[in-house]
Amino acid sequence: MHTINRSEATMAALRRLRFVPRRRLSSAFCVGLLATTASASSGLAQTVYVQPLRSQAAASGTVTLTNHLGCVSGIALDRSVAATSHQPGPFGWVRDDVLWTPSGGNGGTTCWETDMAYQSSASFVAPLEQPNTFRLECNADIHPSAGRPGLVTQSTAIVLRIEFLVTAFCEVHFDHRPNCSTGVSWGGASGAITLTGAGRFYGPIGGGAAATYRIDQSTSFGSGQNAFTFPGAPSLLPGLYRLEVTSSANGNATGNPNGNGSLAHAAGATVALQVTGPGVVPSWADVSGDGVVTPADLIAWLASPSDVTGDGVLDTSPYGGDAATLAAILQGQGNLGDDCDDNGFTDAYDIAVFSATSGALGQSDADTNGVPDACESLACDSIDFNNDGLFPDNQDLQDFLSVFGGGVCGGQTPTDPPCNTDIDFNNDGLFPDNEDIISLFRVFGGGAC
Repeated sequence: MHTINRSEATMAALRRLRFVPRRRLSSAFCVGLLATTASASSGLAQTVYVQPLRSQAAASGTVTLTNHLGCVSGIALDRSVAATSHQPGPFGWVRDDVLWTPSGGNGGTTCWETDMAYQSSASFVAPLEQPNTFRLECNADIHPSAGRPGLVTQSTAIVLRIEFLVTAFCEVHFDHRPNCSTGVSWGGASGAITLTGAGRFYGPIGGGAAATYRIDQSTSFGSGQNAFTFPGAPSLLPGLYRLEVTSSANGNATGNPNGNGSLAHAAGATVALQVTGPGVVPSWADVSGDGVVTPADLIAWLASPSDVTGDGVLDTSPYGGDAATLAAILQGQGNLGDDCDDNGFTDAYDIAVFSATSGALGQSDADTNGVPDACESLACDSIDFNNDGLFPDNQDLQDFLSVFGGGVCGGQTPTDPPCNTDIDFNNDGLFPDNEDIISLFRVFGGGAC
C-alpha cells in the first residue's frame, strides 16, 4: 500500500494549472467548443447542451433450418450497422440483408424454399431549429422462414448501443427504453425459443477505472417490451452517457410439414431527450467552491476526497470511480485540459498523483515543465521541413502536407525529388500517419512533441 501526500501535490499542481500554456486541444475540447457556441443573445435556444454521438445495432449467432424433406441450411451471423454524427442534424442508416437462400424451390423438390433476413437500423433526429431536442434509436430483427418446416434451432444475440454527450449542467425531459421480443409461427409448432434481455443506462463515463457512475440504472426482461424512464425533469451532469441493450434467443421448434413457418428475434432501443433549462452546479462537483467545475476541482479532490458518485462509498483511489466521475464532467464540458497520455485525466493531475503517491501512480515530471516525462520520450524533427533556414514558416507546413500526400515542395516541378522525404515527424516509426501532422502543428505552435 502506498501513502498519499495530498497537500503538497495539490499546491504544486494548482501552480501548474495557472502557468502552463495550453499545448493541445483534445477531441472532447473541440466538441465542447462546438457545443457551447452561442449567439449574442443568451438563452437555451442558442446553446447546445447535448450532443447525439452514436447509435449502433449488431447481431451474431447461428440459425439452422431443417425441413421434412431433409434440406438442412444454416447461417452464422456477424452483422452490424451504426449511425454517427458530431453535430445536430438528421442522420441514419438502414441495412437489410437476405443472408442465404438454399438451392431448390417449390413443388416437392429436395429443398423447399428457405431463407433468413436480417435487418438493422440505427438513426437519430436532431432538428436544427431545436438543437437541444433529439431522438436516437437502433433496432435489429433476425427473421428465418421456410416452407415445409421441420426443425429450427436458433442461438442468436443482439447488442444495441446508444451514446450521447452532455456538454453543460442542464435540466432535461428524458425517456429511454430498451425492448426485445421473439415469436414463433411455425405451422402448428411445438417447442420454444427462450428469450432473455437486459438494459443498462449509465454515465457520465470518463477515464480511469470507474466501476460506479453517478447514474446507473439496469433492468432485465423477457419477451415483449420493458421500459424505464427518469421521473420528472432531472439534472444531467456533463459527460458521456450510454444506453446498452443485450438480447439472446435460444431453443428450437418443430412445425407442420404442410405449412409455412417463421421465427423472429427482435430488439430495439430508443433515447428521446429535450433540454428544459440550465442546471445547477452541485457542491460535490464544485470542490473549490467557485461556482464552476474546472481541473482545479479535480486537484482539490485529490487533497480531500469525497463521494462524487453518490453511491455511499468513498473511493479514495486517485483513478477510482469518484475521481473518474469528476474527470468525466470536465471531458463533457471540454475543459479537461492537456491529457498527453489520453488516460482521461489532465496532465497536471497525473503529475500531482505521482507526487502524492511517491511515484506509485501518476506521471513523473522531472524537469517541472508541466509535461509528463513519458510524453517527452520521443524527439520530433525540426519544423524547418524544407531546410531553407526559415522557421517557424508557413511554407514548411505547406511543403510537409504536399510531400505527405505524394507531392513535392514549393518551387519544385512534379518530377523533382521532394526537398525532404522524411514525413515521420514524430519518429515513432509509423508513416504516413496522421499523428505526424498533428505533432507538426503542435510543435509549430510551441507545444511538446
